[in-house]
Amino acid sequence: ILTNSSLSSLPMFAMGLFLLAEGVHAKFDTPRAKFFWEGTSPNRKYHMVKWASVCRPKALGGLGITNSRLLNIALMCKWIWKIAQGASGLWADLLKAKYFPDGNFFEGRARGSPFWNDLQAIKPTFAVGAKFSIGNGRSARFWADLWIGAQPLWAEFRDLYAIDVDPAMTVAEALVSTPPEIHFKRELNGQEQTSLAALLQLIDPIGLSDQPDTVSWALTSSGKFTVNSLYRKLCRGPAQLVIAGLWKARLPLKIKLFLWQMFRDKLPTSLNVAKRNGPATGPCALCEEPEDANHVFFRCPLARFAWSAVREAAGVDWDPRSRPELVSSLSGFQGASRRVMWTCAAAMLWAIWNTRNKYTIEGVFPSHPADVIFKCIVFLQQWAPLGRQQDSDLHRQAICRLRAVYSESRDPPSDVLAAA
Repeated sequence: ILTNSSLSSLPMFAMGLFLLAEGVHAKFDTPRAKFFWEGTSPNRKYHMVKWASVCRPKALGGLGITNSRLLNIALMCKWIWKIAQGASGLWADLLKAKYFPDGNFFEGRARGSPFWNDLQAIKPTFAVGAKFSIGNGRSARFWADLWIGAQPLWAEFRDLYAIDVDPAMTVAEALVSTPPEIHFKRELNGQEQTSLAALLQLIDPIGLSDQPDTVSWALTSSGKFTVNSLYRKLCRGPAQLVIAGLWKARLPLKIKLFLWQMFRDKLPTSLNVAKRNGPATGPCALCEEPEDANHVFFRCPLARFAWSAVREAAGVDWDPRSRPELVSSLSGFQGASRRVMWTCAAAMLWAIWNTRNKYTIEGVFPSHPADVIFKCIVFLQQWAPLGRQQDSDLHRQAICRLRAVYSESRDPPSDVLAAA
């Protein structure tokens, strides 16, 4: 929260006026990443996840921290939108008089002042969300811009676009005559002839007029430009791990971040610390098996005991042995039960992690395996007020059942002791 509200907002004004250099953004990222991973501590800590992944929106697997590079581009594109909508004022009059006296920004000079050069550099990005309504056809590029159909023509007719003589031509240059002035580098084969016929049929209803082209925004339902819509579009990329229900869970933010790292296997486990040449060799301090997230939370003897307590308390038969299995088990619940089970699972995972850190880092082993259940109960009691009011009865039931399991584990019944 502080990273976004404070550090990420400091360069906002500058990013709205200038397309900042890569080195400047790198200088922004260094203190932001340091603050996020290390806080105000003088001790250095491991940066477990690449900063680019951290800066992706939560819906795309990141943490929602601002990507300054993409936001810079989105903010600058707002100037193009204002110009395309006929903005007035001293700044607009100066740009028009110097760079596009005919009134068409998209036919303006290629080079000029630093601000003008920045606008020219981001024109391809503006085209990602711009949709042109054709008038005289001089603003829209025939192949690259969205002016007919649901996507630009280059995406629909890739085979023709790849061999077009002038891929940067405007709609006006293409539709200046009948048939359209579309020329290719070689003779078309049978499949390409079919594509060309489909293309000509698609653009046949379009005619040019004396009116200038108009621009709307395809990324919003209102048709008006927003920085947020373009920023989210630019953030899209290869799919990353997204855990359904994590960010809606009624948990402290610190625990959500812990779970986000755990599901990615990016916690400072012995294997991860060893990969970073840290003070670890890889095996678990308790059982000497290779220690990754799956081992710490699901396969270590302490974890197996902890999850057996959860099964007993919740009356379920699932037995997670890995992170995906836990997610699958949690998805089997609905409504209030799912919310409470998320809280219970988070409390148990956090209890296991705290116990593991005690004996791995401090060398303090629990006096009894049931102590991890006790920690889980304490965390549940602390987090219960964060839940919905209608879930309070289920929370109390979960805590009571865990207490019973804890008591039974700590002090086995006399018949069990006699049998032993």
